[in-house]
Amino acid sequence: MTGPLVGPERTARITALRDKVEAGLELDEAECLLMYACTLDWLALKDLLVQQGLTLKALRALLLGEEAETGADLSPDQGKGQAQSRPKRPKKPAPKGHGKHAAKDFRGCRQADITPDGLTPGDPCPECVGERKGRLHQHKPSRPLMRLRLNVSAPITGTVYRGFPLACSKCGAVFAPTWPDDAQRETYAASVKATVAMLRHWYGFPAYRLEKLQREHGIPLPDATQSDLIADCAAAAEPVFHALYAEAAKADLFIIDDTSARIQTVIRDHKKHPDQERYGAHVTGIIARTRERDLHIYRVGTLHAGENLEDLLALRPADLPRPIQISDAAAVNTAHPCDTLVT
Repeated sequence: MTGPLVGPERTARITALRDKVEAGLELDEAECLLMYACTLDWLALKDLLVQQGLTLKALRALLLGEEAETGADLSPDQGKGQAQSRPKRPKKPAPKGHGKHAAKDFRGCRQADITPDGLTPGDPCPECVGERKGRLHQHKPSRPLMRLRLNVSAPITGTVYRGFPLACSKCGAVFAPTWPDDAQRETYAASVKATVAMLRHWYGFPAYRLEKLQREHGIPLPDATQSDLIADCAAAAEPVFHALYAEAAKADLFIIDDTSARIQTVIRDHKKHPDQERYGAHVTGIIARTRERDLHIYRVGTLHAGENLEDLLALRPADLPRPIQISDAAAVNTAHPCDTLVT
C-alpha cells in the first residue's frame, strides 16, 4: 500500500467502477485489478486500525497523502481571517490525583501486569458475533493503565524458613526437609551489609535508631550486629577505596575543609592520656576534581585538612604539574609541605 489511497485520479476511477457495477456492466481486466487492489487496501487499513492503533493524523496522511494545506500555504489575508475566526480551545484543568512523579518513576517497586479476568492476549473475543471471532491483543501496549499502591516495610527484611522433618511410624526413619538455596546461605545477604553501611555512613542514620526501627517491625538488628556487618562490608570494599584514593591523588584541583567531630575512641584516649598534644577530632572533606569526574574523600581522626591532603598527595606521581588547592584561610589548611597553588 503505497501513495495516497484516495487521490483525485484514483477517486475518479473508483467512482466510475462503482457506477459500472451498479449498472450491471461487465468489467474489463484493469477494472478487476482495481477492485482487487481496493479490497487489499481495505484489509490492510483495517489491520492498521485494529492492531497498531493508528491515530487520526496518521490515517489522514495515509488516505490523502500529504497533509492538507496549512496556514503557511494560504495567502496572508486568508491566513489572518482564518486565524481570527478559529476559536481558542479552553485549557483543560489538570486531573486530580496526579502528583509530581509519574508511575514510571517508581522503578524500585514490584511490577505486576494485570489483564481482564479470564482473558489473555490471543483468546477469542467474547463479544464477537458469528462463528469467526477476532483475537484479543494488547490495546495500546505502549500506554498501559497505571495504578500505584505503596506499602511499608522495615529497611531490612527477611524470610523465616521452617523445616518439618518426616518420620516413619513403623521403622522410625527420619527424612530431613529440603532447604531452598537461599536458606542454605549465610544469614545476612551482601545487600543487607551494604544497606546498613549506606544508612550509617552515607545517610547519617544512627545505629540505635535503626535498631529501634527494626525491633518495632519485629526484625531485630542490634547495633553491635550492625557494626559487624559494616566491618565485613568495609573489608570487601577496601581494595576499591585504595584504588579510588590513588586515583584522587592525580586530580588537578583539591577543595578541602574541616569540621569538628566527637569520636568516642578519641575522647576515651584523651582521658587516659591527658598530656597528649592532640585531643580534638575532625572530619575532613576533600573534593578531588579532574576533567572527567569529582572524587569525594572523607577522613575522620585527629589530623587536620592540610595533613590529610599531605597524605593524599604522597601518592601523586612526580611527573604531574602542581595541583590547585582551594580552602579557607585557616592555618591548618596550609601547614603542610605540599607543593600546591593555594587560592
